[in-house]
Order: sequence, then structure tokens, then C-alpha cells
Amino acid sequence: MKRRITRAIVGVTAMVVVVLGVPLAILVQHSYESRAVVELQRTAAEAIAELTVPLRAGEIAAAAREPDAPQGFSVYDEGGARLFGPGPAHVDATEPGRLVVVSPITDRATERVVGSVLVSRPTDAIAAEARRAWGLMSLASLAGLALALAVARREADQLAAPITALVARAERLGAGGEAAVGPATGIVELDTLAGALTVSARRLAELVVREREFSANASHQLRTPLAGLKAGLERGDLATATAEADRLSATVDHMLALARDGLPSAEDVDVGPLVAVVADRWTPAFRGQGRELRTTIGAGLPRIRVRPASFEQALGVVLDNALHHGAGTTRLTARTASGGLVVQIDDDGPGIPRHRAGAVFDRHEGVGTGIGLALARTLVEADGGRLILADPDHAEFRIVLAAAPLS
Repeated sequence: MKRRITRAIVGVTAMVVVVLGVPLAILVQHSYESRAVVELQRTAAEAIAELTVPLRAGEIAAAAREPDAPQGFSVYDEGGARLFGPGPAHVDATEPGRLVVVSPITDRATERVVGSVLVSRPTDAIAAEARRAWGLMSLASLAGLALALAVARREADQLAAPITALVARAERLGAGGEAAVGPATGIVELDTLAGALTVSARRLAELVVREREFSANASHQLRTPLAGLKAGLERGDLATATAEADRLSATVDHMLALARDGLPSAEDVDVGPLVAVVADRWTPAFRGQGRELRTTIGAGLPRIRVRPASFEQALGVVLDNALHHGAGTTRLTARTASGGLVVQIDDDGPGIPRHRAGAVFDRHEGVGTGIGLALARTLVEADGGRLILADPDHAEFRIVLAAAPLS
């Protein structure tokens, strides 16, 4: 690109030099010829001023010897014969290679032409003067081309620098790095391109983050369905295996929808049956570890507006956390609260250290993958609810949901 810009600027400058220089050179040639004619005419006029009528060769020679008399002129009589000077024998004779000017001599009394004065100059001398002028013009043209080359290189560097920066940003973006926003160049097209690249980089970064979250969330959420599917197949319980396979597929679809902001719309549901379904699903897992999952579902629970799959996923995450990090009996309680309801999960385990209580919902914090509770909070908040750690000492988590508005 730099070469193209340089060639373009220098090429245009050279074209301008040629287009303007050739006519100028011709004008210079004509100018020197015209100036030579004027000088010869002046010399002839000065010579005529020194002469007297009638024309006599001796008097002409005496006048030519005067200190202020012009040099190199020739005088011819009325018939054109030479009376004095270095010119040709007859005034009409040609002088090859010389510029000739002939001026008439008149008798002031009668206004009659009584002779003529011839002066000449070699055309080679005139051409030499023109060539010297052409040489100076050529040097000026070369200096102009050199200046154009320097300006072209500077402009090419200034124009190519932001493009090079854009290429570097695109390469970093393609390599998975960050495409840092550069300063404005003042060139509308390049700034527009840089803005588009910045937007694309932001979108790609968001897409990468979403896909990474999907991978992490899916890997975390698929462990339990996969374990149930494996257990069902080992026991030869095809009904259980089929149910777990369906759950596995639903989980993948739900996590993918979450990653792409494509979750289905929330709906008004009775939370009691949802809690019971989740409790029935997790009871065997707790029983397998010699623990009890005690479920209490209060009467008269208000309907809530949630996505059922999101609620089940979030509740399952909290129960999974209690299963792996708690101890003793785990209590799952759904009860009415002011303006909505609360689903509470706590156990008889050692609880959560106070110094870690504020970080349990951060991704990649704590024991294990550090994904589950962060995912559960995301799912609950997507439905307008809250997931909080109410009592770290008893690992008491609460899902708080507002009641659905009355239709």
C-alpha cells in the first residue's frame, strides 16, 4: 500500500511536470528568440542614429570606430549592395545559422529609404541560453519530484499506520486476544472500519464468554442426569434410563438457550409440584449416601411467574451443593412469605466459613468447579427472583420469588 501511495503521488507530480514543463520550455525558447530580436532591433536603431545621409563608406567606418558605437552591424545602399560591415555582399543574401534583423535607413528631409542596416546573431548562442534555462528548469523539476517523493512517503506512512494497526488488531482478535480500541485517525473511512472492528470484537468476546459459560454450565448440570442414566442402564431399568436421557436432552437445550439469551418466556405456575418433583429426583441420591432429604411444602402457596426448567435447575444446584458439601439431614422447605414465597435449603453440616460467605456465588470460587451456585443465581435472577445465603453457619440458602400478579 505504501508503494502504491508513493507511486501515485510521484506519478501525478511527474505528469504535472511534463504537462506544464514542455509548453513552458517552448515558451522559454520563444522568449529567448524574441529577446534576441529586440536586442538586434535596438542595435540596428543605435547604428542608424550614428549614420548621416548621404551614405558614404568612409563616414560609416569613422562612425563605427566611435567608442559608443554599436558593433557588428553592416550598412547597405539603396540598391542593397554592402557599403560597410561583416555582413553578406547583398542585403538579400541568407546567413545560415544566424538570426538576422534588417532596418531601413530613411532621409529625414524626404522620408525616402536610402539604405538599410543589417545586424545578426548566431542561433547557437540563443539556443545555448535556452538550454541553460531548460537545465535550471530540469533541476527545479527534479527538486520538485524529490520533494514529492518525501511528501509521498510521509503521507504513505501516515495513511498506512492506522491500517497496519487495524491489521494487528484483527490478527490479535483472530488469535483469541483482545482487540484494544485505538485512537481516532481523523480519516472517516478508517475510523468507521475501526469502529466496526471494535463492535465485532465485542460481539465475539461476548460470544466466546457465552459459549465458555455454556460449556461450563452444561458440564456441571449434566453430571447428575448422566449418573442417573448410567445407573438405570446398569440396573436394566429402561424407564429410568429413558427419563434421565430426556432430562439430559432438556438440560442441554436449557443451558444452550441460557447461553444465547433464548430462554422461553416465564409462565404462572404452582411451585409446590415443582418442588416435589425435584425432591423426588434427589431423594435417592441422598439416601445413597446414608442421608435424609426432608421436604416440607406449605399449604396455600401463591402461584409464581417463572420458567419451570430454570427453577428446577436452580433448585437442583442448591441440593447438589448440600449433597456434596453438607452433612446430616437436608431440609427442603417451601413456604409463603410476604408478597411471594421462599424455598429454603439447609442441613446439619459444618456450614460455610464466614470469610467465604461473600464469595460462594462467584464463579470458580470454593471447592469443586465453582460454577453451580453462580449458575443457580443467574437462573433465579432471570426470573426476577433472588438466591441468597441467609445463614452461613447452617449453609442455609433461600430462593425468594414474588407472587405472580393477579390476572
